[in-house]
Amino acid sequence: MQTVTEIVIDFSGSMRERLALTKEILLYDVIPNLDFASRIGIKTFYGNPKDNNALVVGEVLPLSICRSEDLVQAISQLGVPDGNSPIAEAISNSVASLKEFRTFDKKIILITDGEDNCGGDYELEARKAGEAGFFCEIHIIGIGLTTGEMEKAQRISDLTNGSFSNVDFYKGLTYSQAGIKESLTKFKQAMNVVSKANIPPQYTAKAIPSIHPPLGPQATNSNSSTTPDAQIIVSVDDDEEEKLYIQQVPDEEETIVEMDKNSIKEQLLENENVLRKVVEELASIKSDIKEIKSSKIRLENEDTTVQGDEELNEEIRSKSEAYLFGYLKKKYADRVVWLNEEEESYSDHDFEIVDIDSDTVEYFIECKGTLKDKRTFYLTKGEWRRFLNHTKNYQVYLIHNVFDNPSHIFIDNLLDWLLKGKVVPYLLNNEKVKAERITLTVVD
Repeated sequence: MQTVTEIVIDFSGSMRERLALTKEILLYDVIPNLDFASRIGIKTFYGNPKDNNALVVGEVLPLSICRSEDLVQAISQLGVPDGNSPIAEAISNSVASLKEFRTFDKKIILITDGEDNCGGDYELEARKAGEAGFFCEIHIIGIGLTTGEMEKAQRISDLTNGSFSNVDFYKGLTYSQAGIKESLTKFKQAMNVVSKANIPPQYTAKAIPSIHPPLGPQATNSNSSTTPDAQIIVSVDDDEEEKLYIQQVPDEEETIVEMDKNSIKEQLLENENVLRKVVEELASIKSDIKEIKSSKIRLENEDTTVQGDEELNEEIRSKSEAYLFGYLKKKYADRVVWLNEEEESYSDHDFEIVDIDSDTVEYFIECKGTLKDKRTFYLTKGEWRRFLNHTKNYQVYLIHNVFDNPSHIFIDNLLDWLLKGKVVPYLLNNEKVKAERITLTVVD
């Protein structure tokens, strides 16, 4: 499920001497624990004492899918706190702004140094939202709260399935002290919860009985002159040799038939010949199956970057990037930077479009080439991390037919294509893929 998170900062006058510490906590403990593929917003609030403590909300960063750089810049530019603390009204305001995201997981991160001093009750506001069927996690980071304030904050976090952390504060306190990080352990744990499926014991490997009958000598009656009937079971596995299991099948109503020794020997020889022919036939069938599988893999690889052929892979990369460089030069002229122009840079992207005036990167571009018109491509761990940190300006060009009349699919915003279902995170056909690769397929 998608997530929407609003960071709400108490900007009352008493937060003024705590602002430097608040910024450090936001930069080094809050932001690194957020999901940058989700919508994130930042607000400040205070009560205007000149207007009967009316709520004043400052929208520092609108709710949107943003980059870590956007959050850092917004926090770094926070002004000077002033006014009173209408916490209850601020929470009510944030809850109202999140109501449109009905199908999202909703989270409010409240950073405050005290209790509501404008006559509100933010515990009551949290209860009202829940009773109205609107559920929103509230995570409170307190800066020097009193015992009473901590108890109330803890109740609210419990009520909303959020978290509460408190950082002791005194004048001169600096972020470098290890105790601050330790104080925020609960917040970090809450923001990084991964639910685990409860697997019933009857589905565990130990609970699954063996499908093969046990091998070994069967108990026989030394007084009997008969040979029990036998059930022959042949198991063929792709990666193993044929296995023959013979299971004795007792017959309670078996009639004892006297046979002379010669008849028994003849029957055994005949059975042995039949069994040998069966095993030979199965071996032939197994060989045919392996040949069919090998042929299928060869056919699939004709349309896939050959994982083991480094020379071919390098040629595909070089041809596709050269094609894209020519295309981008026509579009952006001298603003194009080809990172692999001289040699493979092993960077987590291939091209940059720079803003010459500000000397900043406007777009990060990844180039993926295929031999034919395959619509699946792969990102490495580093490339995926680059995408997550730059969702607003990360683009992909998928180059088809790199050796013969190349063309391309342009993914102007990979995250937008994923959210709209135009790109899906799975294969459409069976395929062998290298480890630590993210698989993406264009379906639009």
